[in-house]
Amino acid sequence: MKSVTLSLTVVVAVLFFATANAEPIKWAGNGHYYELQDSCTTDWFGWNSYAASQTFMGTQGYLATITSADENLWITNNFDFSSNAYGCFFGAYQQPNSQEPDGGWTWITGEEWNYTNWGGLNNSLGIEDVLMRHDTKNADGWTWNDYPSTYPSDCALIEYSVVPEPSTIALLASSLAALFLRRKN
Repeated sequence: MKSVTLSLTVVVAVLFFATANAEPIKWAGNGHYYELQDSCTTDWFGWNSYAASQTFMGTQGYLATITSADENLWITNNFDFSSNAYGCFFGAYQQPNSQEPDGGWTWITGEEWNYTNWGGLNNSLGIEDVLMRHDTKNADGWTWNDYPSTYPSDCALIEYSVVPEPSTIALLASSLAALFLRRKN
């Protein structure tokens, strides 16, 4: 009986961790990989540090930057945020002393801030200076909300800008050329 219980516990643990830590998935729109992490509850700074400590295919992670309606809709369609009570942090912050409520927003990667999908932007909790998923959707998918950086969230979306190494591209090209030549003969 003990070995059956132990075996069942091991199977459940393996299934849980396999599901909780699934491989990042690729969006063809920019070639980047994304993963939803909900392994703890911490503030934006904690999640930002956690994202920077993650790597995938040799690339350092960062809190996701959502720079187009297509990307936002893809994220909405590919990640289930339903179990996250506090929303989910993304990689944007509002620079200090910016015009409220929508001035001075910046992506942590330095990408141009030219797309937004606000659903809540009201500073109802005081100083709301980081970006998170809001609890409403529109035609572009999940809307966004500004949120206090020191308040907790139980998830973050991590992005990896994986770019193939030149040697990988050369290897692929030579393999395809060899295959083509072999079929031709």
